[in-house]
Amino acid sequence: MEKKILGIFVCMLLIAVPVLTVTSAEDRVAALEIEIFGGFHTGAIIRNVGDTDAIFVIWNVSAEGGFIKKINVSSSGIVGSLPPHNGMVELVITLPSDQIRGFGRVTIKVTADSLFTSKIEKEVDGFLLFFFMIILPQ
Repeated sequence: MEKKILGIFVCMLLIAVPVLTVTSAEDRVAALEIEIFGGFHTGAIIRNVGDTDAIFVIWNVSAEGGFIKKINVSSSGIVGSLPPHNGMVELVITLPSDQIRGFGRVTIKVTADSLFTSKIEKEVDGFLLFFFMIILPQ
């Protein structure tokens, strides 16, 4: 009788412990982060700082402004999956450098969105000196 009770107890532990320790899919989320850079190539880096893949990432980068508002460049696209950032995987987007020429203050705006994450947006001001973009401190 004691062996039967002990056997039932062991079976219950074997079933209950894995169920209690499994992380549910709701606890794992994707989270996007944006970093904007300047220099000879203006653009952005989009990283997934969450712990699961970001699915169907839609991004847009635009630059507007200049001395007489002649700069109006944008680029957009879709990425099927962006794995969690582990120091190796990130999405690097650059605006066409042949279209970023001029002089004056420029506003750079980046948006990114994916399934199951909220839309994120980052905007910075820069100063364009012919073909070199200087990101101004925030």
